[in-house]
Amino acid sequence: MGMVMACSSVLSLAQAELQTDKAIINDATQRISAFANFTTPVHGDLYLATQINNTLLFFSGNGDVSAEIIPFSQEKEYSGRLPLFDFSAKGITAGRYPLYQVVTHPGTDPMPVS
Repeated sequence: MGMVMACSSVLSLAQAELQTDKAIINDATQRISAFANFTTPVHGDLYLATQINNTLLFFSGNGDVSAEIIPFSQEKEYSGRLPLFDFSAKGITAGRYPLYQVVTHPGTDPMPVS
């Protein structure tokens, strides 16, 4: 078993960094966790997604994952270290799981088509 979590951050309003305590998980008894570190406070809607089989899946703040574009949290101020998730690796298929984050102005589509 091996999982790799690659973190990426795209912010329109401020600088933040996605981080994890362990980017490679080799044991189903380990935990998968990530947090965002906002160096400058920012207000808006936070979206968090991963890509599996060429499909973006969005995390909600209550732990659900959906192909529907849903915000992780809405109309909040983010600053400092923000825990995003922490769950068991048990049952997770081995693979690479990129992690994306974006903060938009409240109510703004995180994936505008130009």
